Amino acid sequence: MTFLSRRIATSAAAATLLAALSVPTLAQTPPPGPQARSEQMQEMRKERMENWAAKFKQQLQLTPAQEGAWSTYMEAMKPREHARLGTDWKDLRALPTPERIDRLRALREQHAADADRRGEATKAFYGQLTPAQQKTFDTQSLRWMEGMRGKGMHHPDHQGGPRHGGPGHRMAPPPQQQ
Repeated sequence: MTFLSRRIATSAAAATLLAALSVPTLAQTPPPGPQARSEQMQEMRKERMENWAAKFKQQLQLTPAQEGAWSTYMEAMKPREHARLGTDWKDLRALPTPERIDRLRALREQHAADADRRGEATKAFYGQLTPAQQKTFDTQSLRWMEGMRGKGMHHPDHQGGPRHGGPGHRMAPPPQQQ
């Protein structure tokens, strides 16, 4: 047997052994259920938020005197735990339309109140920044907002999909002036 033939045979044997050892492991690990996936997503969001906050704080170059304002701001930015208001689509499907509308309205009002709370916290923090820090804040918040546009946020000049006037949207031409 040549050196190359022995090497190929050894590699093939090693690959077969590794494959045989991994099959029982794969068979014993069931895919995560919806609850586990939801928890994983929450952890990923939390980690992403923490990474963003650390980078943002570094870019702002906060002074020790501004640390308290930063902490207050970050606390206000954390998502609040809400009563679900029956927002599972399975639950909503079972409701009569008027009740479904009321549940969705309550959820929308809750979201608006949270947005107002975060907006006021942002204004208060922004007021504690120097003009140079405010410029950094403006640049970074604009980047964040532009990033959200791509995630389905509504914006007057949104260039999204068919529902938002973007590619694929079919609108009637404007009426002709005579």
